[in-house]
Amino acid sequence: MIDVGGRMLHVHSTGQGTPIVVLEAGIAASSVSWSMVQERLSHLTTVVSYDRAGFGWSEEGCHGTARDAALDLVTMLAC
Repeated sequence: MIDVGGRMLHVHSTGQGTPIVVLEAGIAASSVSWSMVQERLSHLTTVVSYDRAGFGWSEEGCHGTARDAALDLVTMLAC
Protein backbone atom coordinates (compact mmCIF):
# COMPACT_ATOMS: atom_id res chain seq x y z
CA MET A 1 0.00 0.00 0.00
CA ILE A 2 1.32 3.43 -0.97
CA ASP A 3 0.10 6.75 0.42
CA VAL A 4 -0.95 9.12 -2.38
CA GLY A 5 -1.94 12.18 -0.41
CA GLY A 6 -3.83 10.70 2.51
CA ARG A 7 -5.29 7.72 0.64
CA MET A 8 -3.78 4.31 0.14
CA LEU A 9 -3.33 2.66 -3.26
CA HIS A 10 -2.68 -1.05 -3.55
CA VAL A 11 0.51 -1.62 -5.56
CA HIS A 12 2.07 -4.93 -6.61
CA SER A 13 5.69 -4.72 -7.77
CA THR A 14 7.69 -7.72 -8.98
CA GLY A 15 10.96 -8.39 -10.77
CA GLN A 16 13.91 -6.06 -11.08
CA GLY A 17 15.66 -3.97 -13.67
CA THR A 18 14.70 -1.46 -16.30
CA PRO A 19 12.63 -0.43 -18.04
CA ILE A 20 9.84 -0.46 -15.47
CA VAL A 21 6.61 -1.74 -17.00
CA VAL A 22 3.39 -0.32 -15.50
CA LEU A 23 0.25 -2.38 -16.03
CA GLU A 24 -2.97 -0.35 -16.02
CA ALA A 25 -6.23 -2.21 -15.42
CA GLY A 26 -9.13 -1.17 -17.60
CA ILE A 27 -12.61 0.09 -16.75
CA ALA A 28 -13.77 -1.80 -13.60
CA ALA A 29 -10.85 -4.24 -13.45
CA SER A 30 -8.18 -4.54 -10.76
CA SER A 31 -4.49 -5.41 -10.67
CA VAL A 32 -5.46 -9.09 -10.45
CA SER A 33 -6.41 -8.91 -14.14
CA TRP A 34 -2.69 -8.72 -14.96
CA SER A 35 -1.43 -11.49 -12.65
CA MET A 36 -0.41 -13.96 -15.38
CA VAL A 37 1.17 -11.28 -17.57
CA GLN A 38 2.97 -9.74 -14.60
CA GLU A 39 4.42 -13.08 -13.54
CA ARG A 40 5.92 -13.68 -16.99
CA LEU A 41 7.23 -10.15 -17.50
CA SER A 42 8.82 -10.05 -14.04
CA HIS A 43 11.45 -12.53 -15.24
CA LEU A 44 12.70 -9.80 -17.60
CA THR A 45 12.29 -6.49 -15.74
CA THR A 46 10.45 -4.63 -12.97
CA VAL A 47 6.68 -4.81 -13.37
CA VAL A 48 4.16 -2.73 -11.39
CA SER A 49 0.41 -3.23 -11.31
CA TYR A 50 -1.92 -1.28 -9.07
CA ASP A 51 -5.56 -0.71 -8.23
CA ARG A 52 -6.90 2.73 -9.10
CA ALA A 53 -8.75 4.58 -6.33
CA GLY A 54 -11.99 2.81 -5.48
CA PHE A 55 -11.03 -0.49 -7.13
CA GLY A 56 -9.52 -3.68 -5.75
CA TRP A 57 -7.78 -3.03 -2.45
CA SER A 58 -7.26 0.73 -2.96
CA GLU A 59 -9.18 3.30 -0.97
CA GLU A 60 -11.81 5.54 -2.57
CA GLY A 61 -10.64 8.72 -4.29
CA CYS A 62 -12.04 12.23 -3.97
CA HIS A 63 -13.68 12.79 -7.35
CA GLY A 64 -12.78 9.80 -9.48
CA THR A 65 -11.92 11.75 -12.64
CA ALA A 66 -9.32 10.71 -15.20
CA ARG A 67 -7.16 13.61 -14.00
CA ASP A 68 -7.35 12.29 -10.41
CA ALA A 69 -6.31 8.82 -11.59
CA ALA A 70 -3.37 10.28 -13.54
CA LEU A 71 -2.21 12.31 -10.52
CA ASP A 72 -2.46 9.19 -8.33
CA LEU A 73 -0.32 7.29 -10.86
CA VAL A 74 2.33 10.02 -10.95
CA THR A 75 2.44 10.17 -7.13
CA MET A 76 2.61 6.37 -6.84
CA LEU A 77 5.47 6.10 -9.35
CA ALA A 78 7.46 8.74 -7.49
CA CYS A 79 7.46 6.61 -4.32
